[in-house]
Amino acid sequence: MTTDRWHLITGEYPPKPGGVGDYTALLAAELAEVGSDVHVWTLKDQEVAAVAGVTVHRPLEGWSRLALARLDEELDAFASPRRLLVQYAPNVWGYKGMNIEFCRWLRRRRAKGDDVRVMFHEVWYPFQFRDKPTRWLLALVHRLMTRTLMDACSSAYVSIPAWEPLLRASESGARKPITWLPVPSTIAPIDDSSAVTEIRRRFASGGQTILGSFGTFGGLIGSMLLEILPRLLDRREDRVGLLFGRGSDRFVASLVAARPELAGRLIAAGTLSRAEVSIYLQACDLLVQPYPDGLSSRRTSLMAGLAHGVATVSNLGVLSEPVWGQSNGGVALASGADPVAVARTAESVLACPVRRAELGAAGRALYRREFAVDRTVEVLRGTPAD
Repeated sequence: MTTDRWHLITGEYPPKPGGVGDYTALLAAELAEVGSDVHVWTLKDQEVAAVAGVTVHRPLEGWSRLALARLDEELDAFASPRRLLVQYAPNVWGYKGMNIEFCRWLRRRRAKGDDVRVMFHEVWYPFQFRDKPTRWLLALVHRLMTRTLMDACSSAYVSIPAWEPLLRASESGARKPITWLPVPSTIAPIDDSSAVTEIRRRFASGGQTILGSFGTFGGLIGSMLLEILPRLLDRREDRVGLLFGRGSDRFVASLVAARPELAGRLIAAGTLSRAEVSIYLQACDLLVQPYPDGLSSRRTSLMAGLAHGVATVSNLGVLSEPVWGQSNGGVALASGADPVAVARTAESVLACPVRRAELGAAGRALYRREFAVDRTVEVLRGTPAD
């Protein structure tokens, strides 16, 4: 390859919402910033603002065999060998998450001589005994897709190290390079102190401590917060809870219906723009970000708080990487997914403003050292293909 050219293939891309799309846009811009020629291949949609060095191709209505044949023609117009970096999560390729033909297409591209690399944001849906048979089928097809991808790729990347054993169990023949590639924050810090002051004036005019949480507030995370937040707000008029992100309105309405005494001190900001999220993050005194499987580098809601230097409380779990235990205080951690333990850890941080400041600074330093997008690009440009 005489040119440092990257072909990023993704099932999501702005303006379509989604973590994979936001990540791909951030990665494309950073690769271009360091001088790479970047081409993004995705579905038809409205155009977004142009980024120097990034060409976005939208030739596809979907990921059918016919559509992939058209993509073949467009890719073949570029000099061989082409370097394809696939942003993979099973559900972004249509067909109810079971598009095995897409994986076979990548195997054909590898046979044609392309350098196929796969970034596994997710690997597969787990087998669960109590699921419906249709979910068992989904889990089985996902495993077939992963095996095909491991045949197709020259190297693989994983959003968390816990995915590597799953990929190793799916490969045949020679072992492929598998590299941990943490997912950076897609929320760029906005320098606007007056906007931050306005948020604090609006929601904490009496000088209350703002306990923030950023996410979608569904599933087991929402269940944990249903127990944690009342413990932190009960009988504490000097605290308010500020929740923001898709689903926060529904979550707060549900919690206030069950605990009407929290009305007025539990606030939902709803879905915000990325710039607004940055302002809201900076307005918080402490972020509470629990995860049933533990904090990990694939949790972009957590990464956003660290990137902004906001003191954060979370918990360890089965998917947590070793780096968190070596983080020099970058996050205040409960030892498991027990809401009582998370609330207790939060109380210990709230009791000491100096510790909150130290925690925020340590979190920002940890983020820059381990997780920032320039680290992602360093890894990508340094990983050899076979």
